[in-house]
Amino acid sequence: LTLQQFASGSEKTIRLWDDHNLINLHKFIAHESEISNVEVSFNNQLLASISTSTLKLWDIKTGLMVGSRNFHCRSCFFSPNRNLLILL
Repeated sequence: LTLQQFASGSEKTIRLWDDHNLINLHKFIAHESEISNVEVSFNNQLLASISTSTLKLWDIKTGLMVGSRNFHCRSCFFSPNRNLLILL
């Protein structure tokens, strides 16, 4: 994300916004339960979202889901070296 973009989550949907023009750039829909955490990678290429039992990875440029795994965790963080996604 750049300084002119931000992500927001509500229930089962994540939206990527251009905050300068208030334009919805992408709408990420795939979770079956409420989203508890959204994290953006340091290189601004991936967005990770967590619901009750699912982790999903999204390509920010295309808005497409690039991965999904069943995990029981509450939050996640991308490592600064961009090699790891840390699950808590």
